[in-house]
Amino acid sequence: MRYLDAGGNVHEDATYLSTLGDRIGGLTADPLAPAGDGLRDHFTSNYLKAMEKNLA
Repeated sequence: MRYLDAGGNVHEDATYLSTLGDRIGGLTADPLAPAGDGLRDHFTSNYLKAMEKNLA
């Protein structure tokens, strides 16, 4: 399993503490729809962009 952070960087092993900043950022990104960021994170197009970024 790999972890893609908010910047689209791939991490081999991510602990709860190492992902805490992304979690907090996601909850505060849109105060009117705090769950929305978590949904947008998992759009296939976002995965593809991150994977393409990390190929270089």
